[in-house]
Amino acid sequence: MSGIEAKTGQYLIQISYLNDLIGFKLKIQNIGKRDRSALSDFHWQILKSRQMIFEMPEILVAKPNEKLCLFALMTKEFYSNMSIFKSFLNAHNIMIEYEIPTVSITLFQYCFAYTMQVRLSPYWNYVNGLFIKGKYFILEKNLLDSVEVKISAENEQTMSLKIKGFRVQMPPPSLEDFTSNIKQIKCLREKKIEKINFEKKQILKLPSLLPGEVESISTSIPKSCPLRSYNDMRRHWKNMYGYRLPDSGEDIYYVNVHVRLGQYIDEKCYPHICGRLEPIQQIYVPNSEDIVQSFVSTLDSNMGLNNICNHAIRIQPYLPTLKSMTQDFTQNISLCTPTLRSGSSFAGNY
Repeated sequence: MSGIEAKTGQYLIQISYLNDLIGFKLKIQNIGKRDRSALSDFHWQILKSRQMIFEMPEILVAKPNEKLCLFALMTKEFYSNMSIFKSFLNAHNIMIEYEIPTVSITLFQYCFAYTMQVRLSPYWNYVNGLFIKGKYFILEKNLLDSVEVKISAENEQTMSLKIKGFRVQMPPPSLEDFTSNIKQIKCLREKKIEKINFEKKQILKLPSLLPGEVESISTSIPKSCPLRSYNDMRRHWKNMYGYRLPDSGEDIYYVNVHVRLGQYIDEKCYPHICGRLEPIQQIYVPNSEDIVQSFVSTLDSNMGLNNICNHAIRIQPYLPTLKSMTQDFTQNISLCTPTLRSGSSFAGNY
């Protein structure tokens, strides 16, 4: 971002009912037939977490780094009526590993953040630590509204959301971005050739912007790819990340990529619009408050703040008290005032 920093809006969420909640660590059983959109255990874990969030809006869910595990929070009253929760677990081959009888604000914050990320798409889409606005942001060549959200626990009953608004530039690549060979581009578009080969052309894959080397671009999906059709790919990106790809694959090309993971090389194939050739460029805008307010409005409606674990919560702008302003002022003074040694002066220090 440029030298001018975007303004940060701070909001507070009061959670006064933690004692009414109960948590569980869950283990997804690696059995049964998988949805084809889940290419690995990692994707299977994501899919189950998203299904749980959308099928049971009364609970909060988080996906830890631990393989095939989930955390779930709900009210004790909801859990006592086991039929809904138990039926879901049985239907999806998920077991309760252990109960968490006391829910801390830290665990609540962890589950709230992940559930928020899932529920806000496709209106605000999570990309490498940012939320990007737009149901079809993946196709957009112009500037897009974006926010960065930092959630922290203020105390055992309060969460703080610091939201910074700006715009981003992240256009999808075109064939011309990959090669200057006009003849090759024309032949590929006219389907006279099936693919164009490359050497050491880097691409960044959404949503993590994981870098890989483009081996080729093709008009068809290679037989080695587990996603066998464009509709399979659309389903994968929707089920995993909430991203919406175009209905038609008519203007879609497939990027065949080598991703180096230590000594191991992983081969991937995805639509060209799901990659970027440059890192996301953040751009300062003077009216960032409007972007932040738009995000907060969507958060309120899509997250269902009137029913978070069967309780209504409110997101309120942070209004500093006189005490906190005095503390901030004192801290700024202590950080900015130089300490003088005995006999020293400011002379010659300018």
